[in-house]
Amino acid sequence: MKNFTSHAHEAHSLTVAMSLSSSCTGIDDKLHRSCSYAEQVPQRSRRKLYFCCKLISSILIPLMIGVFTLITTMRELDSSRQARENDLTIAVYHNEQDKSLAEELRQENVFDQYLRDIAELVQTKAIRNLTENDFILARAKTLTTFRQINIRRKEYLIEFLYENQLIKTNSLREGLMLDLNGLNLNNLTFHSSASHSKFKKSLNFRFLCLKNVLLINASFTNIDLSDARFESSILSHSNFSHTKLKRANFANCVLDHADFTDTLLVSVNFTGANVNQSNISLSGSGNILTNMIFPNGTHQATLIRQNLLRNGNKETCSATNSSSTTTRRPVPNPAFPPLARPQTGSGLNHWYEYLPKKTYLTMINGRCMFASQAQLAKLKRELDVTHYAFLIDAHRAQYDVSAFLGSTNGNQSNAYSNLKIYFYKSNDILSQVSLGFSKDGHHPNSTAYQQWSSTGLIPRETRLIQFVLTFHQSSIEQTNLPIANDIQFDIETKID
Repeated sequence: MKNFTSHAHEAHSLTVAMSLSSSCTGIDDKLHRSCSYAEQVPQRSRRKLYFCCKLISSILIPLMIGVFTLITTMRELDSSRQARENDLTIAVYHNEQDKSLAEELRQENVFDQYLRDIAELVQTKAIRNLTENDFILARAKTLTTFRQINIRRKEYLIEFLYENQLIKTNSLREGLMLDLNGLNLNNLTFHSSASHSKFKKSLNFRFLCLKNVLLINASFTNIDLSDARFESSILSHSNFSHTKLKRANFANCVLDHADFTDTLLVSVNFTGANVNQSNISLSGSGNILTNMIFPNGTHQATLIRQNLLRNGNKETCSATNSSSTTTRRPVPNPAFPPLARPQTGSGLNHWYEYLPKKTYLTMINGRCMFASQAQLAKLKRELDVTHYAFLIDAHRAQYDVSAFLGSTNGNQSNAYSNLKIYFYKSNDILSQVSLGFSKDGHHPNSTAYQQWSSTGLIPRETRLIQFVLTFHQSSIEQTNLPIANDIQFDIETKID
């Protein structure tokens, strides 16, 4: 019984063991299948990863090669471009040097030719023998030359012209000199290296004449400019420090922002000048400060009554019979300011004829008068009133004009004279005034010899006043002549 129990117990243990073995075997199969699946998954991922890497490398390597090639090409192109630019820069530099040398040579040739021409003119004829045509030719050459040379050569030529008496007002031929009107002399520089003290050894440019020229930013330092003339020149930002300016003339000059430090100013004419914002002391003795703009910008516009036409009682004809009507003698009679253009014609007291030259000065009843034997004769005279520009533009320049006009017999319309006054801005007539008998009905009064007069304000912007004296005669006869005398034109400041 005991053995049977033992065998039963072993059999049961064997059954349990087999059952466990079978269970373990099932578990092992599952684990094996799971492991096999797990091994298969990484292998596929690795194959995909390998495929992706291979694909990327097949794309990336050519791309990198292309980028490298592009960068290398761009660097080579940039190097080539820089080389070309350097070559071009060098070529331009050499070209500019060649041009500069050629320009310098051209200017030197122009400069030398001008020196030869002017020197020949001066040497061939003495200064006193130079004619008006000689000066006209010299002006043409001067204007042409100065347009083609630099400022350094201009300075040499100005000194050359001055030393040859061509732009010097006290030259042997008074009144005739080289006209530099409109010349560009900006940045002109003349400077003496001598000590500034008391102007003892300053460069001498006395009587220098540079009228109506451009002298912006010009410099005249430590120079003797006594009696120099700069009328109507533009001298903005100019430098006259340590300079002697006795009796210099700056009438109607633009002198704004100019420097007159330690400058000797005695009897200097600043009529109509603009010295706004300039460093200048105007306290010197005898300085003329009429109608100008001062350094602080204030405007002074006052004028004492002044007659600009001096005809009449001051001229003389000749010492022949006072009742003669045939004595003819042109008489010089200076006027102030000077005429706007050179006198032509017969020279009758600075009047000039532009209709038949049959007008003359004659003695009638002991007085010297204008008379004419032509059926129609005209005299002209022009006055440059630029000196009074500030007063005129302020509409404060009052004029008074008068003249004795008529005929020797009077009360006969076959002979009479009249005077017309034209106010000009450039070539435009701003206004006009007429004196004397006129058949057009404006002045139907008697033609008897009598005084005519008119007064008014000079129109703004007037720069030139023209006087036209006309003689009319219906028949040429000696018994009744158109005559005129004692023509006056006064300007004064209008009193408000």
